[in-house]
Amino acid sequence: GWQAASPESQGISASTLEAALASGSSVSALRSLLVVRNGVLIGERYYGGATSTDLLAVNSVTKSVCSMLVGKALQQGKLRALTQSVGELLPDFVQKSSNSSASSVTLGQILTGTTNISYEFTTQLRALVTAPDPVQYVLGLPNDGRAPNSWSYNDAAVSLLTPILERAQGMPLEDLAKRDLFAPLGIERFSWGRDKAGNAMAYMGLKMRTRDLAKLAWLMADGGK
Repeated sequence: GWQAASPESQGISASTLEAALASGSSVSALRSLLVVRNGVLIGERYYGGATSTDLLAVNSVTKSVCSMLVGKALQQGKLRALTQSVGELLPDFVQKSSNSSASSVTLGQILTGTTNISYEFTTQLRALVTAPDPVQYVLGLPNDGRAPNSWSYNDAAVSLLTPILERAQGMPLEDLAKRDLFAPLGIERFSWGRDKAGNAMAYMGLKMRTRDLAKLAWLMADGGK
């Protein structure tokens, strides 16, 4: 799916690029490195036994994919605005959690990490993944006590994008991603991890080929084109 070109044709020194690609072998966790310039692929290297066909974990890039799907839903009129609250978007869940601090959180705050929902990655990620009802788990979390709109890394808040998008669009998250993002970009193979309740996780779990991940990166770098 990528047009390839020489580094020199795109104004990049071949020797400099080769040195950078070669140095990737010294990074123990690195499995792949692709370089795209002006919309063409000019460098590609795999490490640790990985290949171009492998579906590799993109971890929290999953969050960025879901933020793109929120943008599409806004464009399509399936979501009204970033100012919509969790209480408005998931009313039946909120009714089960009286006085939930998350009910007034807006879609925009979820996307910008400013929800003030209490969450600690090192101690609560497992609880989030294994919760029988992840939405109710998140709605039961207290306010973190920080100044309003303070930024925090928050898988719990982002997890709410799964039910929000699925309800707005009327289909599972994976099918939505395939329809609105992956298929138009020629992305045919991916897998998506699920929590204990069987939901695709909006905050992690996506695996893709590196060449396909590069399509998403270039899509953003090129202003959505």
